[in-house]
Amino acid sequence: MKKSLVVLSIILLSVSSIAQQITLNQLTGVENKNAVPVRNVNAIVQVLDSTIDYVYNSGWEFTEKEITTVRHWESGFPYEKIAYFYDAGVWNEFIKYHLEWYDSVMYKMYTVLPWNSFLLDWGNDTIMHYCFTNYESTQLGMMYNDISFMMAYDFNTNQLTGGGKIIPVMYNDTLYEKYYVYDYNDASGIWEPGAKYQFTYTTEGLVQTLLHQDYNSATSLYENVDHKFFAYSGTDKLIEVNQNWITDHWENDSKIEYTYNASNQNEYKISYTWDNVNDEWDIVDRHVYTYSGNDLTIDAYQVYNGSSYNNSYRLVYTYDGNGNVLTRRQDLYPGSWEYNSLLEYTYNSNNDRLTLKSSNWIGGAWVNSYLYTYTYNSNFDLTEQLYQTWSGSAWVNVDKYENTYDAYYNRTEHVFSTWSGSAWEYDNKTEYYWSQYDANGISELFNSSMNVFPNPSSGLINIDQVDDHFNMLSVYDESGKIVMTKEINGHHEMINLKQFGTGIFIITLSNEFGESESRKLMVY
Repeated sequence: MKKSLVVLSIILLSVSSIAQQITLNQLTGVENKNAVPVRNVNAIVQVLDSTIDYVYNSGWEFTEKEITTVRHWESGFPYEKIAYFYDAGVWNEFIKYHLEWYDSVMYKMYTVLPWNSFLLDWGNDTIMHYCFTNYESTQLGMMYNDISFMMAYDFNTNQLTGGGKIIPVMYNDTLYEKYYVYDYNDASGIWEPGAKYQFTYTTEGLVQTLLHQDYNSATSLYENVDHKFFAYSGTDKLIEVNQNWITDHWENDSKIEYTYNASNQNEYKISYTWDNVNDEWDIVDRHVYTYSGNDLTIDAYQVYNGSSYNNSYRLVYTYDGNGNVLTRRQDLYPGSWEYNSLLEYTYNSNNDRLTLKSSNWIGGAWVNSYLYTYTYNSNFDLTEQLYQTWSGSAWVNVDKYENTYDAYYNRTEHVFSTWSGSAWEYDNKTEYYWSQYDANGISELFNSSMNVFPNPSSGLINIDQVDDHFNMLSVYDESGKIVMTKEINGHHEMINLKQFGTGIFIITLSNEFGESESRKLMVY
């Protein structure tokens, strides 16, 4: 098997017409800034050495593998790994990843090189190169501080076949003034201007305007396409207006208004469209949100008919005492509220999901649709995810994922199987190989006494300290308000911030001597 035209689907987004793809919240092709293959478990660093992928055809057959060749703490070198594909009994080099960090979990530079099968060496072309700031913006995501690009590459001809490039101009170290987007013309080998996005900000650093312009090669000018305006009360977004450029002037297109209750929770989200005939905003629809404490209980969607709002559907939520969703029911309104579909969740004592069941309301009763069942070991590591559908009288297997782990909680194998109707049949699997290092002997990895992961997180947080230096844990929200405090004892602590909503939190460890250390964490 020969690698044909590839856009690096392993790690990249498509780069064709990149000017049309990049949005305010999608400014990168790297999947996770914090996906460094290093784990701290009770002062032992667990390092991922390699992965091997297989497909099952009457037996397990190699497909691809990735092998770490250089550790980023070894002799000051960055981290490198090489990906291979398997063909006719031979492992063939494919791509090389070259990574550098500001610290052990924040990318500074991410570069990928292709293997040139004609030269039998790493090619002169670079098919991915990203330079990052030491910051992740809550509005703009991962921030670039220099020219970054990603390329499409044909491994049969060893030629670049397209690509996209971003050139940022920084407003400050955490925000853009503007950024330019270029497309690669493989026929001419020239980077051609594509688009420009320009920002202005409030004094609080919130995006106030976003201007999008496309490059006109005939005039050699950037020409207006669309414009966004934002208004706030403090940090709460009140209005978002979208305008389109029509020949020689801006025309309103759409608007969203947000209102908040006394608890600063979004209560209404109203959408408008612009009426060019009467020069006024026409209401289209709205969402009405209802809460119980911090929990969203109802999301009602209503369509405006010109004089009043008509119910369309609503989502109704229930929760357990830990803030986990127990049910999400969708109701429709053909004249009165009627059940439509239902999702039901169960959890274990660690707040891990045990089941997710979907049902539909048919003939005045709930009828099963599909079921996910999750199984964990004693360390709360996911060992199996089983997917089943309802036959009318029983649950029928469809597929499943199975994981195995070593004594240090590292996943060692991930197997996907499908149900034939009478037995499980293997489809594909990945094997993981790890090494152990003494964290106290690697000063570069642990130049501090605490490690907080994952970051960003959906709410469940692990906090490790190299020794028992601290005995108090405090959590602050973005405003500086303390939301949690507890005594701790030992190397490892696990907390759940899901109940406090999303945003930026500060995790602080301290002791009775006045010593402390903090980490910033994002919960999404």
